[in-house]
Amino acid sequence: RDIGVTGVQTCALPISMITEVFLTVNSVFGLIINILIVGFIAALTEEFFFRGTLQRILGIWLKNPHVAIWVTAILFSFLHMQFLGFFPRMLMGAVLGYTYYWTRSIWPSVIMHFINNSTQVVDFYISKTKHQAQWFDDHASSSTAMLISWTVAAGVLIYGLYRNRGNN
Repeated sequence: RDIGVTGVQTCALPISMITEVFLTVNSVFGLIINILIVGFIAALTEEFFFRGTLQRILGIWLKNPHVAIWVTAILFSFLHMQFLGFFPRMLMGAVLGYTYYWTRSIWPSVIMHFINNSTQVVDFYISKTKHQAQWFDDHASSSTAMLISWTVAAGVLIYGLYRNRGNN
């Protein structure tokens, strides 16, 4: 059985097709509904499950918050079933995990997750309502590049918050 890149692409294809059908809307109302579902509800439920529950339980069991954060990040990425974006999503999961750990609050990670998801939804909407080739020529963006940039930017922000938390 082929488990190389071709096998991974075959696994990811149906999920990406389902996602595209779900996100393809032709109105601002449809966009708002997608932001509510994919942006807010998904961010809220995933953060409460992955960071608020799983990461906390793993931290207690493993007695090491860093291992708990990375195991949770790996599971977070794996359970999205989109293997071509596994590593950027895993890094985002780690940033969200450290955000939760350092701030001791689920809400900053929910907000960061909401911003990431909503950005993806809006990017998809614009790419489908405008001439797609022109959109990508104008903005030179892809979902993976956007995910990496948000993860790095959020990581820098959270690192700064973490360093300064004792100064308050």
